[in-house]
Formats: sequence, structure tokens, C-alpha cells
Amino acid sequence: MSTKNKKVVLILIDALRSDYITEEDAPFLYHFARKNKYYKNVTQSRSFCERAEIFTGLSPRESGYFTAIGYSPDDSQYKDLKILGKLSFFEKIFGKTRFFNGIKNRLMRILTMKINVTMRSYSIPLKTLKYFALTEDKYDLRDEKAFDGKGNIFKDCKNNGLEIYYDSFTALNFTKPTSDKSRLKMVEANIDSNFNLYLTYIGVMDSIAHTYGPQSTERKSELKKLDHQLSEFYKNIIAKNKDTKFVFLGDHGMANVHTHVDVGKELSKIVTENNFQLGIDYIYFLDSTMFRVWYLNSNASKIIDSSIRNNPLLNKNGVFVDEEVAIKEEIPFPDKRYGDLLWMANIGVLIFPDFFHSVKPYKGMHGYDVHDVSSKGVCIVSSDEYEYIENIKLTDVYGILKHELDIN
Repeated sequence: MSTKNKKVVLILIDALRSDYITEEDAPFLYHFARKNKYYKNVTQSRSFCERAEIFTGLSPRESGYFTAIGYSPDDSQYKDLKILGKLSFFEKIFGKTRFFNGIKNRLMRILTMKINVTMRSYSIPLKTLKYFALTEDKYDLRDEKAFDGKGNIFKDCKNNGLEIYYDSFTALNFTKPTSDKSRLKMVEANIDSNFNLYLTYIGVMDSIAHTYGPQSTERKSELKKLDHQLSEFYKNIIAKNKDTKFVFLGDHGMANVHTHVDVGKELSKIVTENNFQLGIDYIYFLDSTMFRVWYLNSNASKIIDSSIRNNPLLNKNGVFVDEEVAIKEEIPFPDKRYGDLLWMANIGVLIFPDFFHSVKPYKGMHGYDVHDVSSKGVCIVSSDEYEYIENIKLTDVYGILKHELDIN
């Protein structure tokens, strides 16, 4: 078969943990794994930029992509939105009330639609939105500027005359809401079109494990339903094109949450005691498992930094990143995009509330120690014979895709 006739379907199943693949809970994937090429454990780098790892084959330290949102005032889509200054005044007074936040969120959706903003405002303080921008999703992944121009599967396909079907995928800059079922149907409907690589995103494992926990009966029930869907999807595709190759990929795992830490409250105590002001002396960002701070003057840098690093709650529940930790975890730090100070939570520790969740804390989370079994994903690839490989890195998937597409 010529390269241009190749059909490869990548099914990225967000948070499909390695040990989920059992005969009871996922019979199709279980048996498919035992007849094809089975990479049992996929180890992601400690980051929230999985797509960059998959499509470039580079670690966060090599690519520069670490968290989904980073400090980048020049690139911020909110830097010229003057109304934010006025809204931030009311947010300071009423920001903790559900009524105000409801109004604010609706207003922000209207404002961002009018000026074609692709990064949602989430619960980032309005006063600091102008400092932040998307990282790996700054550009459409098919754009020449994507991944800072570094080599990637999109460029590889273009250089080899191969077409990518992208409508069934996902990114933070996607504006069209679709369901897992509809994305699978999209691929089925287009499998006979002139595409070679079909990128397909499945989100249910991530959302259900966040909500109920990775070992919950709800997660197991949803996996059985998904496994049946994937079985039917596979049969339907093969019926149309028997030579289609499949890559079923779980990009990372999920751990049970056992501890909540209100990092924002701890920071508030420190800055209030020292009369520091947000947006004048410092800014910060709260991810679910990471806490980042930027200092806007030397006085804040000295006092806030020391106070945070000596905070008992933070020292008990996580680690501050220094050069040694950054090298070990392949983190691009120090890097202004990711903070002057960076703290990462221990396994099972959740920052709550954070800039994405403030109503109900998750029961499952990822972004922890990548060497723990709970962090492992899985990869299963079509093959003419069974082959078992115990461990690969998520960055190795780039090479797998190139191999399946016959790209040198």
C-alpha cells in the first residue's frame, strides 16, 4: 500500500489509565491488546500539555510547553479589553458570591465572542487576565506557527502529501462543542475521504474519573459503555476499509484525591499582612495541582517568596521546584511563562478552589508524580502479530504515528 493510501486512526482516550484494561471492564480493548502491539504503560511528563508531547515527540523541557496557560502579556487576548478594569473593581467586592460570578461569566462569554477570544477567562481574576495566554493551543495545531515552529506530525504529513482529519479532535482553542459519540461518527462518515490520519478525541474517562474517582463504579460503568462503542466503531471502520490501522491511546492516568488545600487562602494571608496588591506587586495562578507566582517588584519578591516557601501547609503537601527537580521532571523551569515560584502537589492533593473549579472539588485528578502507577496511560496499536512492550513514554507516540504512516 502506498503512503498516500494509508489510513491511521488515532483515538486519544483522555485519562485512560493502564490498569483499566481488564477483560471485565473493557473486553474489546483487552482482547485487541492481546492480538496486536500492546504498550502496557505510557508515561507522560509532569505537565498539562499532552498534545505537544504526542505530536512533537519532545518533553516539556525540550518543547517549552508545560501548563496549558502561561504568563505572556504580549500574547494575551485580553490585554486591550478596557472593561476588565471596571469589572475587576466589582469582582473585588462581590467576587465570592455565586450571583456575581454567574453574571460575570455570562458577560465574559458575550465579550469574548464579540472579539473572537479563544482562551476562556475561567475563574482567573479579571485584574490579571491581561497577563495570561494559551501555550500549546495558542495556534491551531495545523498552523505553521504551532509548537513554535518545531517539527511535528502536522508538518510531517504536509511534507509527505498526507491529509489529516481534525474535526473530531479537541483543543482549548476549539469553539465547536461536540460529544464523544459524534466525533466517532465523524470519523466513520469520512473514512473513505482523502484523509490519512484521523485524530479522534474521547473525553468521558477524564470527566467521569474527575467527578466520581478513578476506582468508582461510575467510572467502570462508563468504561464498559465506551468499550462497546469502540468495538462497534472498529467494526464499522474495518467494514469500509479493512486496511485501516488503529492507535488507541490513554495519555495519562488518574489518582484518588484525599486532601484539599486552599492555596489561595494561604497566599491571601501573606499578601494582606504585608499590604501587597494583586496586579501591582504580584500575580498568581492556581491549577488543580500547581501553584505559580510572579513578582512585579523586588520587595514583593523578597517577602512573598520567603513566606510562601516557609508555609507549613505547602511544605507538607507538595514540593517547590528548583533546578534539580526541574531537570528530573523535565520541566522548563525557570521559565517566565511558568512563574518565578512554582509549587507542585503531592499525589492525591488537590488545590481547591482553583482557577477552573470553585463549586465542587474533584474526586480524581492527574498531574502528579509520573512514576506512580496511578499516572500511567496505555497504548494499543494495530499489528499483524502480538507484541508486548512494558513501558514507553508519551513522547514515543510521535514515532509510532510516523511509523504507521510510513514517514521517515
